[in-house]
Amino acid sequence: MRLVVPGLAEAPVVGDGCCSFFPAEDVLAEVLGAWPGVLGVEVDVEGGSIDLDLGPSSPALEDLVATVADLGYQVEAVQRDRPDA
Repeated sequence: MRLVVPGLAEAPVVGDGCCSFFPAEDVLAEVLGAWPGVLGVEVDVEGGSIDLDLGPSSPALEDLVATVADLGYQVEAVQRDRPDA
């Protein structure tokens, strides 16, 4: 599954304050990858997408989209089948 997330390249860090900036790629991969049923996460900052490898007991799509939104990014579209898969 691919989440299309415009703006990853324009806002490549997550957090605020002097010492709490982390690369968006790392934070998104860690947070999304922590969900039970998420087998893999690939974040393409320049391409504005997040590819998810989901197992049979994966979380609801709405929960994954809400997680991305909680980190400050807007999911514009969801592609069930990745075009390059």
